[in-house]
Amino acid sequence: MSIFKKMVELQHQFNKQISEDYLEKDFNWNSAIIAESGELLDSLGYKWWKKQEPDMENVKVEAIDLLHFVISDRIQKNKKMYSEKESLEMTFVELYTEFNNVKVLRDYSTLEDMIFYLIATNSYRINVMKRIFTKLEMSNEDVYIAYITKNCLNKFRQDNGYK
Repeated sequence: MSIFKKMVELQHQFNKQISEDYLEKDFNWNSAIIAESGELLDSLGYKWWKKQEPDMENVKVEAIDLLHFVISDRIQKNKKMYSEKESLEMTFVELYTEFNNVKVLRDYSTLEDMIFYLIATNSYRINVMKRIFTKLEMSNEDVYIAYITKNCLNKFRQDNGYK
């Protein structure tokens, strides 16, 4: 099974665990994307007015958190046009295509620029996520391993509470 198909399926299962009918609830994934973007920026040490050291390992963790919400957002947007099964398939195709066929929609110079664009757009988020992972020197396999690890942690937290 493709790593991208597995990520989409795991995200769908996780979202259903939180709310069986999440696709009908029209959750605002933008709020989660904005919040996670802030956490990523904090890890980058963006505050030029105080001495900060970037925590690049945590930047990667926060980027994976963002990917969870970007995938969820795509599944839900696709569900507005397709059946549940088709929306999952479309999301998989979009993820696979963008991660294996990086076309430059816009030249980003910094991770901060990419994060700002990610927040501002609804159309090219998967492309921007691939650009972020490329900038972080994470291969598709690195992203997959980190995604699976974080997905397991998220499931554990849901099952046992966020303590």
